[in-house]
Amino acid sequence: MTLTANELRIGNLVYYCDEVAIVDVNSIKLVTINHKGFSPIPLTEEWLVKLGFEKYGNGLNAIFHIKTIEFISHPFNDVFYMRNSPCTVHIKSIHQLQNLYFALTGKELIYER
Repeated sequence: MTLTANELRIGNLVYYCDEVAIVDVNSIKLVTINHKGFSPIPLTEEWLVKLGFEKYGNGLNAIFHIKTIEFISHPFNDVFYMRNSPCTVHIKSIHQLQNLYFALTGKELIYER
C-alpha cells in the first residue's frame, strides 16, 4: 500500500525504508514528489498498547480503550472496529488511527519510544 501526502499529518508514524519514522514537513514534500520508501505501519495489538491503549479481555474480540475511545480487534481480517460508533470505522494503519484520534479529540496520539 502506498501513501499519499493528503492522508498524512505532521507527527504521523509511518515506515520509511522499513524504519519507523515520524512525518515532518520534509517527509510530506518527499511523499508528494516521490512516495517510494514510505508505507503505512499496520495497526496491531502491540502498537495499540505502545500508543497508550489499555487492553481488556483476551481472545477473538479484545477491547482496546483510551479515554472515551474503544476499538475491538477482529483478527480474521486484521481490522480494528471502533466500538459504540454510529458508523463502522475500519482502521488498518497507525497514521489512520492517529488522524481519527485527532479528529475526535483535538489532541495528538503520541508514540513515545
